[in-house]
Amino acid sequence: MNQFKILITIGFAFFTLSTLAQTGKFTFGKSDSTIFRGFGVGFEYYSGHKELSKIFKFKRNPIDEYKIGKGFYVTYFNLNQKKKFHYYIDGGFVFWNMQRIDSVSTLNQRSEILQFTGRYRMGSFGLLGRLGGLMNHNTIVQDESLSEKKNNNIDLTIGLGLSIPIPLPKTKGLNLTILISRVNQHYTWSGTVFLPLIFH
Repeated sequence: MNQFKILITIGFAFFTLSTLAQTGKFTFGKSDSTIFRGFGVGFEYYSGHKELSKIFKFKRNPIDEYKIGKGFYVTYFNLNQKKKFHYYIDGGFVFWNMQRIDSVSTLNQRSEILQFTGRYRMGSFGLLGRLGGLMNHNTIVQDESLSEKKNNNIDLTIGLGLSIPIPLPKTKGLNLTILISRVNQHYTWSGTVFLPLIFH
């Protein structure tokens, strides 16, 4: 089921790109380019903890302590190198690891996500601010009775981070983004990579 949703997301991304290609020219970034805007397929890795100081701890027990997730989404980006302010808009899915919430219960969760990320350019680097929302689908399993309880809820995502340029040929304007965010009751660090088709 999860793989099916990922395929739908990727298919939607390429359908959108194909439609836009009828009216615009798609290229990878050139050395003389200053405007990079378009759509891409994104991947984001999340690792979090309820205490901010522990999100970078190396020795850990994920099912007991950490909220770890993998996000797949379509992103729209607008990176104009002549301006200081840039932005990304992401929509897609996050699949979280199973997490122990007390001595007898575990939580299995997946989410739909929509988020806006603003970028303030400082040379080729950038400071990031994020605001978004998640629709969570929760399944709580009671270990002793093997019973399940399902519910939905909405959470807010806020975060700060840094964008780092990718120093490879024909990648001017493309960045790796690293953020520290508050997702649900967890602080999380996340790294984002997306594969873009750029038009300008």
